Amino acid sequence: MHGLDADGCGGVPSVSMSQAEDPPSPRVSYRNGIKHSRGYVPHFEGPWRIQHVVFRLADSLSASVLAEIEGKMASLDPGALGIERIRRWQAALDAGAGSCLLAQESSASEVRSSLFRFDGIRYRLIAWAIMPNHVHVLIRPARPWTLSKIVRTWKTYTARRIIRHWREERGWPGLRRVWHPEYWDRYVRDAQHYERVVNYIHDNPVEAGLCSSAAGWKWSSAREWVERPISYADATA
Repeated sequence: MHGLDADGCGGVPSVSMSQAEDPPSPRVSYRNGIKHSRGYVPHFEGPWRIQHVVFRLADSLSASVLAEIEGKMASLDPGALGIERIRRWQAALDAGAGSCLLAQESSASEVRSSLFRFDGIRYRLIAWAIMPNHVHVLIRPARPWTLSKIVRTWKTYTARRIIRHWREERGWPGLRRVWHPEYWDRYVRDAQHYERVVNYIHDNPVEAGLCSSAAGWKWSSAREWVERPISYADATA
């Protein structure tokens, strides 16, 4: 279900993933922050640290897909499992797994509105991209807001509105859960890492086969960056 308008860009995405930036990783630093963990994915909580966050729809990676991924990694070095697992999850997401609710303009619009709702108050919104079944965001949280609270606010606000829309306007009463409870995150280390992350986020629709250029994707900050790029110095000021 890939009906999201991208100003001429569209189609079913292919299994592809940018190599310009590593996926959000479970390898985190304890310095100037707090690490907490649920399931496979540890999280880093540190005020004023620029963070790349990825959160996905509840049905985006089914139990069978996850089991297949785990089976194919059985022979890998245990030390490499964390990054490789997330890399393969991302490839499955880019292939268009699940219902892809965010491919509908109404749902994508709710997510975009949510991202901008507290920009400049609870965080600095730096870059973002809404994919058919997941969302990339690059932000710098402001004290006292932790990353987990910010992500929870996004999910709670958008889930209520998306469910209401699909039940009342589309007659789909079976929708009860929008987001998967987990998310992935990685903090930005330096200016070079910052540039790679921004490019990774903006290029994700291209790598997934949704459009031919980053600026051609309506649901990302790529177009804004063409006219008003945000330097690392500005983002960390």
